[in-house]
Amino acid sequence: MGLVDKELAAAIWASRVNDVVDSLAKGVDVNAANQDGRRPLMWAGLGGNVEIVKVLLDAGADLEARDNNGWTALFQAADSKDAEVVNFLLAAGSEVNTRDNDGETPLMMAAKFGRLAVVQALLEAGAEVNLQDQNGYTALMWAALRGDHAQSVAELIKAGSKLNLQDTNGRTALMHAAWMGHLATAQGLLAAGADPLLTDRGNLTALDLAQQTAQTKTIELLRKAIATPPN
Repeated sequence: MGLVDKELAAAIWASRVNDVVDSLAKGVDVNAANQDGRRPLMWAGLGGNVEIVKVLLDAGADLEARDNNGWTALFQAADSKDAEVVNFLLAAGSEVNTRDNDGETPLMMAAKFGRLAVVQALLEAGAEVNLQDQNGYTALMWAALRGDHAQSVAELIKAGSKLNLQDTNGRTALMHAAWMGHLATAQGLLAAGADPLLTDRGNLTALDLAQQTAQTKTIELLRKAIATPPN
């Protein structure tokens, strides 16, 4: 496998479709990788240019090629905000539940960055919501941990996420939201039925974790939830 052609790489990053076509016409290796294992199709996926993705696939780009992290082009597209590219890659046959070296899926990638449109596209394509990575994290846990991604959380709950599933440290999505002080996410999880009394491997509840990081509003929310158990 050869090195990535610099002109092709520059054309992809600049979204110059005609220049991409011209580079490929010169016989450039469409599946060449850089030292990180990244290939032209992966950059196009991250860049969100459907036309360039199509050109590369037509030229023989490997849809399921992986970089050193185990990411395919679909992972890169899931990291962007562009659901159009995600849908195009899925329609081309990209595996929706593929895993990287850490056991993460494209849905987890989209969820952790709050890419709502991408989360929706992956769910519609059959992404499994309750898969867990090597740390036991689900897409719901990632959404709760990495940001106050309440809309993505709502979509994942609607799709059947198990609210009280625990990771390898015994933590639930609610615990992650509580620890980080992601109030809207915690509210959504509690409203959907997340159990605030579960404990992690250190025997800590979501309230304990919120108190450890001084998340005042989340502490108040959890105290009310505990004092008013569901009917």
